[in-house]
Amino acid sequence: MVRLEHPERGLLSPYQFISLAEETGSISKIGRWVLDEACRALAGWVADDPGAAEFAVSVNLSVAQLLDPDLVPHVAAAVANCGLPPERLHLEVTESVLSTD
Repeated sequence: MVRLEHPERGLLSPYQFISLAEETGSISKIGRWVLDEACRALAGWVADDPGAAEFAVSVNLSVAQLLDPDLVPHVAAAVANCGLPPERLHLEVTESVLSTD
């Protein structure tokens, strides 16, 4: 789970900053970074331990990410750049996506 380091409030959970990131339009940039880091982490685990090749990593998507026309190309590039089989990346839709018109 991603945390935000706030200079005065310390580590904030996603529940404390995601809505602001969505409102300010920075959620897509954060989401791309999270996706890239998740793929890199999994690729690193597999490199360190071939038994981890069966592991998968899950990444939540926001409404803004689902509406981003670059989402599919970015996902494809993220797994390709890390040499991961696409089935090892699980994309999850959050409850807020389901409640959005």
